[in-house]
Amino acid sequence: MPIPAVAGGSLPRTWWGLARLFSRQGHEVTVVARAWADQPEQEIRDGVQVLRQGGFDQSRFIYWDLLRDFYDGWFTRRRIPSAEVTVFNDLALPMLVGNRRELGALVVSLNRYPKGQFRFYRHVDLVTCGSRFVADGVTSQAPDFEDRVAVVPSAFEVDDFRASPDIPRQRQRILFAGRVHPEKGLETLITAFRKIHRQRPESSLAILGPWEPRQGGGGESYLSGLRGLARDLPVEFLPPRFDISELALAYAEAGVFCLPSIAEQGECLPVAPLEAMAAGCPVVVSNLSCFRDYAEDRRNMLVFDHRAGDADTRLAACIGDIMDSPDLAGALASAGLETAERYSLENISAVYLDHFERLLESRGSI
Repeated sequence: MPIPAVAGGSLPRTWWGLARLFSRQGHEVTVVARAWADQPEQEIRDGVQVLRQGGFDQSRFIYWDLLRDFYDGWFTRRRIPSAEVTVFNDLALPMLVGNRRELGALVVSLNRYPKGQFRFYRHVDLVTCGSRFVADGVTSQAPDFEDRVAVVPSAFEVDDFRASPDIPRQRQRILFAGRVHPEKGLETLITAFRKIHRQRPESSLAILGPWEPRQGGGGESYLSGLRGLARDLPVEFLPPRFDISELALAYAEAGVFCLPSIAEQGECLPVAPLEAMAAGCPVVVSNLSCFRDYAEDRRNMLVFDHRAGDADTRLAACIGDIMDSPDLAGALASAGLETAERYSLENISAVYLDHFERLLESRGSI
C-alpha cells in the first residue's frame, strides 16, 4: 500500500505516523514504498525522505502474490539506502538483502502470524511482533529467535479519533470497519443483526471497507453473498474511508463497533477496535488470541465465543446488552479510551527507539 496512506489499512498509517514522529525527534528517516498513482518517485515530506518503486495489487492467489513479491523485492533491494537500522514490512526483502553491512541492524516488523519464513531470516537482528500471539508463533517455529523477538504493537494517532461531543451518537447503529473478507466473520454479524433487528426495529448495521481482492477483500461474489444474507434488513455496505477524519466520524456516530473475526491465525493485533475506543464507541470482538493483548471482557469491551455453535446468538446478546444499557455502554467507552491511549504513536515510538538504541549498542555503533 502507498505512503502516505491514501489506501490500505492501519499498517501503512502506523508506519507513516512513526516515520514522521521519528523525524520530528531529530532522526534521519527514509521510507521505501511502492509507486502509486500520481505520487512522485522521490520526495521529502514532513521531514521524511520517501522513495517509491514498483509494487503490485494483491490478488486472490497467495502463491502468485509471493512470486511477485520476490520479483518486486529483487529490484527494490537496490534502492534501500545505507542506514543504522533498517526495518522491513515485507516477506521477501529480508531474504533478498542478505547480511548487507551498510543497512545496519536488520529489523523485521511482523504483523501476521508467521508461516515458517524465519528459517530464511537467520541474519535478522530483531523481530518486532504486533502481539504476544504472533511472538509466540515465531518462537515456536524458530526457537533460536527467542532472544531476538519483542512485542511492539501497531500505533495510531489517538487524538485524530477523539469524538467531538457535538456529534450525536446513534445508539442503535452497529459498525464494522475493515476488509470485507470471509475471515472477518461478517456472516455471523449479519445473522446476529437479524436477531437484534427483530427486537429493536430502529437498529441498523453499517459494513464499511474494501471488498475488492486488490485491497484484500473477498471479491464481488462474496459481497453479493453478504447482500443476499442481509436481504430485507437495514444494512449498508459502504466503501472504505481512507481519510482519517471521515473514518473517525463513522466511529463517532456508531453506538457499537463489532469485529467478529474468525481468522485464528490471520490477525495480529487489530487496530480498528482501538480506533473505535478512542472515539468513545463501545466494542465487541470475538475470542481470538490476537485480541488478548488489550481485550478485557466486560471492562473495556465485550468478548463473545465465535467458536460456539450459537455464535450468532452470543454476538447478538453482547450487542443487545450495550444497546439496552447506557451505563454499560458508558463504562466500556470510558475504559476503552484509557486502553486506546496506550497505543498512541508517542508511546509506541518510544518503545521502538529503545529497541533500536539497544541494537546499536550491541553492535558497537554508538
